[in-house]
Amino acid sequence: MIGKNLTTLIYIAVAAIAFLALQIPLSGYIVDDAFIHLTFARNVAQGHGFAFNPDVPTYGSTAPLWTLLLALLSLIFSPGFGMTKTLAIVFGALTIPAFRLLAGNVGLTNKSANVATLIWAVNVWLVRWTASGMEATLATLLLLLAINAQLKYRNSAAVWLGFAMLCRPEVAIIAVIFGLDRWKTEGIKQALQLVGIVLLVVLPWQIYALFTFGTVVPNTALVKGGFGLPNFSDFIFGLRRTVLIICSAYCLEILLILVGLTILLFRKLILSDSIIRTIALLSIWAIFPAAVYLSQGVFITSRYLLIGLPALTILMFLILDELEYRRRLTLWRYGRYIITSVIIVLQLFLTLRVTLPHVAAFKPTIEVLTRIAERLKTETPSGASVAVGDVGVIGFYSDRYVIDLEGLVTHEMIPYRVGIPLDDLIISGRYLKVKQTDYFIDKSQTPGRLTDISPDLYKVIMVEPVPGGLVGTADEQWYYTLYKLNK
Repeated sequence: MIGKNLTTLIYIAVAAIAFLALQIPLSGYIVDDAFIHLTFARNVAQGHGFAFNPDVPTYGSTAPLWTLLLALLSLIFSPGFGMTKTLAIVFGALTIPAFRLLAGNVGLTNKSANVATLIWAVNVWLVRWTASGMEATLATLLLLLAINAQLKYRNSAAVWLGFAMLCRPEVAIIAVIFGLDRWKTEGIKQALQLVGIVLLVVLPWQIYALFTFGTVVPNTALVKGGFGLPNFSDFIFGLRRTVLIICSAYCLEILLILVGLTILLFRKLILSDSIIRTIALLSIWAIFPAAVYLSQGVFITSRYLLIGLPALTILMFLILDELEYRRRLTLWRYGRYIITSVIIVLQLFLTLRVTLPHVAAFKPTIEVLTRIAERLKTETPSGASVAVGDVGVIGFYSDRYVIDLEGLVTHEMIPYRVGIPLDDLIISGRYLKVKQTDYFIDKSQTPGRLTDISPDLYKVIMVEPVPGGLVGTADEQWYYTLYKLNK
């Protein structure tokens, strides 16, 4: 037993070192949205309320737990780039022992649980979104702990789940599944107890949101998804993106899961109730993020799917271990190491060929936005307002009143933005119906284009070129143009 525990600790340590090593080439990477949370956190810490613009409360964060943790740290440290990245890396590293704990508790052999942990540590999307400084690693950690507790019939599952919902509202779907699972396995009393604990964790924030913002629905949910079903073309587009994102990194796991389930079906092998329950929970966990976003027509990114990805690796090893135990897959004794090596090489390849080029292409965008923000801070009146679509860096560094064209932190913009392309909103000038603005930042492939459309309204102050920002668009030339609006 001591030898097995020592081996497990060595694997966890190696996995953590590999994970941290992969963060080094991404040390300069951060996304604009990370600065949205930082701006909210700074205002909370300075007594300006849960607000992006000081003293103007708005439900502009779908991850209030993450924002409040940053606010707590802002009481001690100066909020900024390093703080949010460090916090994301800490939680990302903690997902590694949490993953190993869950892998062992679902029934994987020690060998499988150990090598599966190595795979998770170098996962391309875990590595990338940890480096981004966003809440994805915290949400993933909380779900790992919640699933582990649920499988052990512990009420702490509800606590972890409640906190996860305060990072990613869509986790409410898992709360419903947990309740149904407890009802089936332990009875209605335990199911109601679990739901009650979840509500005790979540309701204080919801009550605060209702009285402060007048709503319990985040602005982001209203802008990006709403509550209606998407049209068919948007659904197909989202489905293709989801398949591309998942299969690019998990093609081998999905193939082996399907092969394993096929063998179980055709061999008519009888599985225990606990194994069936575990497979069902893992499957739902893997599928639910994509299902939620596809049903709402949201533009899907790998960040949204990350919280469900641990389930795919664990599910693959669980099914293949079960086949080995039943002597239906004797080659798995050594095959697990070959498969692990292939998957790790694939993850590292994707980091090299997808993540690193994206980081290189996106870095100039943050640098340009920072320069524009600094110019606004030093060369415009202190009470000036600026309208922009990418609000994070501008709001954090400019110290000016920001009007968000996307409506994420300016909720009054939502009726003008939903269902309307951003370019139409800009060119038509309808954003001015929300609030008159002194300055405007436009991103387009034509610098200074608004002076041709409305020469009496816009005056060019600054033009900054940037690359496309994504791997597929890095060769495109874009421009940020700062305008002053004539009254």
